[in-house]
Amino acid sequence: MAPRIAIVSTAHIHTIDYCKDIARECGAPHVIWDDDEARGRSYAEKFNSRFEPDLGKVLADPAVDGFAVCSENARHTPLLRRVIPVGKPTFCEKPLAVDPAEADEVAALVAKHGTPFTCGYIRAFTAPNRSSLAFAESGGLGTPHHWIYRNAHHGAYGRWFDNPDLKWFVDPALSGGGAMMDICTHGLHLLRLYAGPVAAVRASVANLSGAWPQVEDWAMVELRFASGAIGRVEGAWCFPAAPLGLEIVGSKRTLYRVGDEVVCRGPDEEPRPVPTVEGRPYRMGRLFALVRGELSKDEIDRDLEAAVAAVHLMDAAFRSARGNGGWIEIKA
Repeated sequence: MAPRIAIVSTAHIHTIDYCKDIARECGAPHVIWDDDEARGRSYAEKFNSRFEPDLGKVLADPAVDGFAVCSENARHTPLLRRVIPVGKPTFCEKPLAVDPAEADEVAALVAKHGTPFTCGYIRAFTAPNRSSLAFAESGGLGTPHHWIYRNAHHGAYGRWFDNPDLKWFVDPALSGGGAMMDICTHGLHLLRLYAGPVAAVRASVANLSGAWPQVEDWAMVELRFASGAIGRVEGAWCFPAAPLGLEIVGSKRTLYRVGDEVVCRGPDEEPRPVPTVEGRPYRMGRLFALVRGELSKDEIDRDLEAAVAAVHLMDAAFRSARGNGGWIEIKA
């Protein structure tokens, strides 16, 4: 039986893709709620769903199998305070929260109510990145000591967030920040999940396009892992095109992307592809997998731990960037 998914807010730019995923898998979202009634009703009409203006009725609907929270970043926690206690599988857009204390609160609610939970991070679960991690863990790179990830798009030049439904992305009160909050968070989750706990963070931000000067459209975050390895995450809204993806440098070889292929090479070696590892469910596929009980508790717990850590790392990065750009010690 196809999962019956309730959409809780349609504010996020990815909501349209999530609704398309649900339409392919389930026919249509089971129900849509939004605090912006016009926006919510437009999504319900577009995807042949039902709009319900009373969130309490959505949460109490026994037919709902899972929830997808796609609100503005700063509104995640108030909604999750109501959704998580229902106990049904729940997906929340990334970042999990804009404040570390709220991220910790969400994790505590998940533990208290035993709610199957996932966040909107996708990079850690794609086949290329899982193949990269598996090769690193196999010893094929020697000892990994640099983990690098770049994630960028041209949204500033495309004026994506001039759209009235998306302008909250450049309102710090609702978004928590610009490209660092929106884009670097993916890399922080990925590297935290793959390379482990972090001991220190420093960051730099800028607005390079001139669009929406109240927020950054470029950011660089450096990490010192507890293992002694170094990490670097770059995120931007101002790259017309860019080589994206994960790079891992080890004591024997370096691993990097060439198009859709992951390759490695060492001194005096030609680049060669690394063995392919199957990806894991992500986006709405991950919520469907939660509903069907297809994810282990260990996988769910590790994912949430990295999502919470990403919020703490982001907070430290902003404190560094707004200060003198120095290292901020942290245990996350």
